[in-house]
Amino acid sequence: MPSGHFLSLPLHDPIAIFLVIVACALLVPALARRFGFPEIVGLIAVGVALGPFSLGVLERDRVIELFASVGILFLMFIAGLEIDGNDFRRYRSRSFLFGFLTFAVPMGIGIAAGLLVLRFDVAQSILLASLFASHTLLAYPVASRLRITGDDAVGVTVGGTIITDVAALLVLAVIAGARRGEFGAETALRMSLAFAAFTAFELFVLPRAAAWAYGKLARHEDLEFLFSLAVLFLSALLAELAGVEPIIGAFLAGMAVGRHIPPVSPLANRLEFFGNAVFVPAFLLSVGMLVNPRVLVTDLESLAVAALMTCCVIVSKWLAAFLIQKLSRWSRARRGVVFGLSVPQAAATLAAVLVAYDLGIFGAAVLNGTIVMILVTVLVGSASVQTAGRKLAAERAASAGPDPAGRRLLLGVGDPESASRLLDLAMTLRGDGTLKAVSIVPAVSSDPKAVAEAERNLSVVADRGVAAGLGVATAYRADIDVATGLGYAAAEFRATEIVIGWRTRKSFLDSGMRRVLDQLLPGGGPRVFAARLSAPPGTAARMVLILAPGAEAEPDFEGCVLALAGIARQLKVAPRVFGTGAGLEAARSALEGHPLGSSIQFSDMEARVGLRALDARRDERAMVALVAPRAGNRALEPLLGELDGRLKTLDAILVFPCGTGAQARNSGKRSAWRGFLARIVRGAG
Repeated sequence: MPSGHFLSLPLHDPIAIFLVIVACALLVPALARRFGFPEIVGLIAVGVALGPFSLGVLERDRVIELFASVGILFLMFIAGLEIDGNDFRRYRSRSFLFGFLTFAVPMGIGIAAGLLVLRFDVAQSILLASLFASHTLLAYPVASRLRITGDDAVGVTVGGTIITDVAALLVLAVIAGARRGEFGAETALRMSLAFAAFTAFELFVLPRAAAWAYGKLARHEDLEFLFSLAVLFLSALLAELAGVEPIIGAFLAGMAVGRHIPPVSPLANRLEFFGNAVFVPAFLLSVGMLVNPRVLVTDLESLAVAALMTCCVIVSKWLAAFLIQKLSRWSRARRGVVFGLSVPQAAATLAAVLVAYDLGIFGAAVLNGTIVMILVTVLVGSASVQTAGRKLAAERAASAGPDPAGRRLLLGVGDPESASRLLDLAMTLRGDGTLKAVSIVPAVSSDPKAVAEAERNLSVVADRGVAAGLGVATAYRADIDVATGLGYAAAEFRATEIVIGWRTRKSFLDSGMRRVLDQLLPGGGPRVFAARLSAPPGTAARMVLILAPGAEAEPDFEGCVLALAGIARQLKVAPRVFGTGAGLEAARSALEGHPLGSSIQFSDMEARVGLRALDARRDERAMVALVAPRAGNRALEPLLGELDGRLKTLDAILVFPCGTGAQARNSGKRSAWRGFLARIVRGAG
C-alpha cells in the first residue's frame, strides 16, 4: 500500500484506525481523570474532534461501525451480568412503575412539544416523544466503579430501562411500518408472536442451556469465554429478528447467564476487559463523530431544535426520577443516580432517528438536534451519577456497619483442582479484604517433590487469582500436620476466616477432614469454612442453609449466617433456611433487611416438604450449607455419617463460628445433633 494513501485523511487502513482507537482508549481516560471529568465525556469529546466534521481523522465507516456495535452490545451485556434475579423480583413492582414513569412522562412532554412548538403532525410528534422515552445505560460503568450497582436505585433503573426501551422501539416499529405501508393486523400479530418467542427463549430456555453448558465447560476457561460471546451475539441477532434492538437481546443475555458467572471470577474479568478495553471506547468515539459543530453555529433551526429536544429530555427524565424517589421514599442521592442513569440517550435513540430520517419522517434539523441531545445528555448523566453516586456510596458505607476490608482470608491449598473451586468460594467471601493461600508440607518428609508439588499447586491458585483481577499472596509451610500448620499460618496472617476443603465422594465428610477439624476447632480461632465443591460455585441452582441446634448460642452465629447469605447473593441464588426454635428466629433477625429480602425462605425443620429439598436425587445442583456449633464438632464424626446416603453427591459448606477460647463439649449438644440429623434423613426420605 503506498505510504501517501496510508497517511491520507480520513484514515481507511484498518491497522491505522485500530491504532487510533487504542491510543484514545489508553490516553483519554487518564487525561479525563487528571482534569476531574468523566471518562465518557472525554472519549465523546475526542470523537467530536477526530470525526469527519472536525479534524477528519476518522469517519464512521464499516470498521468504526463494527467496533461501535460490539461496544454497545458489551455495555448492555455487562449491565445484564450484574443484575441479580432475586433483586429484580424484590423490586420488580418499582421497576415496572419506574419503567412506566420514564416512558409516559417523556412521551407526554414530547408529544406536546412536537404538536405545539415544532408543529409536527401526530405521528411525527409521537415518534419524537419516543426518542425522549428511551435511554441507554452509558453511565453504568461509573456506577460500577463506585460499587453502587447493588443498590435498589440502580436495580430499579436498570429494570425500568428494559420496559421503556422496548416500548419506545415498538412505537418506532409501528410508525415506521405504517409509513412504509407494511403495518397491519397481520404484521402486528407477526411482531407480537416473534417478540413473545424471543422473550420466552431468553427467560426460560437460555438460562437452562447456559447452566448445562457452564457445568460441562467448567475446566475449560477459554471455551467458557467463547460460549459467553456466542450467547451474547446470538441473543442480539435473535432480538433483531424479533423486531427489537439488539441491545435488548444483549441485556437479556447478560441476565440469563449472569448467575453462572460470579462477579469476582476469571470469566467475569475477561469479559469486562474484552469489552471495556477497546470496544466500549470505540462506541463512545463513534457517538462523538456524529456531532457537526459547524451546523450548530450556522443553522439556527438545528440549534433551536437541539435546545428544545435537550430541555425536554432532561426535564422529563428528572421528573420521572423525582416521582420514583418520592414514591419509594429514597434520598436525593438515589434520585441523582436514577436521573443520571436514565437521562443519557444513545443506542436506541440513534437507531430510531436514523430510521425516521431515512423514511423522511424527520428532516436534518431533528437529526442534528438528536446528535446534540445525545452529547449533552451523556455529559449530564455521567456527571450526575459521579456526583450523586459518591454520596450514595457514602450512605451505603455508613449503614453497612463494620468495614469488610478488615477481613483476612486464609485458603488451605491441597490439590490444584479442588483449590481452584475453593478460591472461587474465597473470592465471593473476600469483599475488599485480603486473601492468602497456604499449602502445608509434612515436616517429617524429606522428599523435595512435596515442596515442588506445593509450589505448583500454589502457582495454579495465584494464576487464577490474577485472571480474576485479584492478587493472591501464596506460601508453603512445613509442619507436623495440616491442622497445626494452618493454625500457625492463621495466627501469623491474623486471619479472620479459614477456607479448607475435601474432595471425596464416598462419605459426607472424610476421616482426614474430620481429624483436621478435631484439631483445628477446639482452641478457638478464626471462623472456619470446610467445603466440598465438585463444580464452580456458580453452577448451584439454589442454596439450602441448615442451622444446627446450639449454633445460635455462638457469639459469631449472626456473622456466619450473613456470610452464607453473602455467598448466596454473589451466586445469585435464593437461600432456603431450615432450623428450629431459637435458631430459626435468630437467623430471621440476622437477615432482616438483607439485600436478598423476601427471596429468603424460612422453614421449620419439622416440615417434611421442606426437608425433601435435601434429597440429592431430586436436585443435583443444590448447595447445602450447614452452620455448626464450634463446641459440638466431635458430634460430627458419628453423626454426619447418617447423611451419606442423601448428601454425598451434593456440594456442601460447613461453617464453624470463630471461637474465643476453650470450647466446652457436652452430651446434650451431641443428643441435639443426633436428633437434628435424624429428622433430616427421615424428612429427605
